[in-house]
Amino acid sequence: MKPLKDTDLAPLPESRTRALLRKVRDRDLRSERVELDGGRVYTFDGCASLDQPVEALVRYRMRTPEGQVEAFELHMSDGDLLLQRRSLGGPLLSETRVRIHGTDTGCAIAPDILARIDPEQAAERDIAHFLRRLVRACFRAA
Repeated sequence: MKPLKDTDLAPLPESRTRALLRKVRDRDLRSERVELDGGRVYTFDGCASLDQPVEALVRYRMRTPEGQVEAFELHMSDGDLLLQRRSLGGPLLSETRVRIHGTDTGCAIAPDILARIDPEQAAERDIAHFLRRLVRACFRAA
């Protein structure tokens, strides 16, 4: 895989962003762990928005190291992904924006989190890996 230059990147078409978010939602991660800087480990506790359109949001329940449940939300926002961490039913704890670009081969590139994924062809493990990178980016912003 050749390295990409900024000139090789264009905005990811909205249809591809929707396809990516559908994959993330439908993967419905459960019991998979995400280790953050400092050794704190969060656990995916399932997708809480399986019946909602991805244009609204994708919401995952995340179990904290202390056993509390928080929400991790992904929103489409002007060609980017807006990531939000909330206490369940409570206030916003952190928020970050991840730029998403597209390549001429149809891949989605998120240079801020050093991730590349094909929204149409990604295997389940690729989706899980991408989702863990998004969680790390958002939870690190806290």
